[in-house]
Amino acid sequence: MNYKIILSLFIILFFNILSIKALEDHYTLEPLKTFQTCAYIADYKNSRLFSVGGDYQQPSIEIKFQNELKDGLFVDTLIISSNDLLKVKLDPSPIIKVCDETAINAKMCVYPTYDEEETDDNDNVDLEKRLKDTRVSLDRLIDENLFEIGFEHVMLNSQKLKETKDIFTFEVHKTSIYCIVFTLHDNRLEVSEDADDNKLTVIVDWKQSFGNLL
Repeated sequence: MNYKIILSLFIILFFNILSIKALEDHYTLEPLKTFQTCAYIADYKNSRLFSVGGDYQQPSIEIKFQNELKDGLFVDTLIISSNDLLKVKLDPSPIIKVCDETAINAKMCVYPTYDEEETDDNDNVDLEKRLKDTRVSLDRLIDENLFEIGFEHVMLNSQKLKETKDIFTFEVHKTSIYCIVFTLHDNRLEVSEDADDNKLTVIVDWKQSFGNLL
């Protein structure tokens, strides 16, 4: 059998298997504890190799919540490429970071600390030195058009999710590592004493060109 036919059959089988598994990441958000997650998303629209295995879909990031957002809960949400995120000094900075393998290799899950003494971790120290004097505020990044790739900064609440039918979608038009930075704000007049009631589960679906590859 021709090796090209074998390769084509393998790719078709590969994507058929992937299409069965709609992988989603579930994260727990707590008030004022900024959470960051990063993953690689590729747009293979013009790739002949990947187009063999299935129907192309617009790569995107879909965000939804496990339970309906209660009135008074707001989730400050920043979706941004890793290169652009490295230009920004977040305030508050993320205290939890979750990355896929590509994002880990790109050092998107290290913890540079600007106000603390340097650690013995050379990777962290080198990254801190490289970024310390170059990061700008998010407002400045936007106002001065310093970003390379389109991004989204949105406040998700019950009203916003009604407008988007419970799923907020960010379309990806350029291959890159993308990061989402969440900060949960609880402005309810009465806050439950139950700690779990003050947490929120967010679900992120990283959709690739031909299925959920993560």
